[in-house]
Amino acid sequence: MPPGSRVVYPIRQRPTKPFSKRRWYSIAIFAAAGLLAGGLVIVLNLPYFRVKDVQVSGATFLPASQIESEVRSFIGGTAWFILPRANFFFVSSRRIRERLSQKFPGASAIAVEKEFPNRILVAVEERLLWGVYCARQDPEAAPQSC
Repeated sequence: MPPGSRVVYPIRQRPTKPFSKRRWYSIAIFAAAGLLAGGLVIVLNLPYFRVKDVQVSGATFLPASQIESEVRSFIGGTAWFILPRANFFFVSSRRIRERLSQKFPGASAIAVEKEFPNRILVAVEERLLWGVYCARQDPEAAPQSC
């Protein structure tokens, strides 16, 4: 081998900073998003925004207590395991009206209104009874079913 320089010089690497600006910005964005989501969950769980009062009006033949209990069972529980369904902002007047129409076919019209911050008003208009049909085999005998 010919004589020559056999000195091996180390490859210089750039000095790295432990945390660059980009890393700090991404950490700050994730922390802000976490704080914002946590704050939103806390605000939505406040008892001030929960529906406490359900008022039913216009029900004479339909039991108002059953209508109220049906509304309370519909808005009971939690959504996604952390947010209460009884929160004023999550309660849907349209869905409550549809459910009450299915459960109580004796009502011709049902109106549901939300009153900020914690009240639901349910107005029920009942069907008018204008006749009764009785199926009879013999017109002289008492009716078996009406």
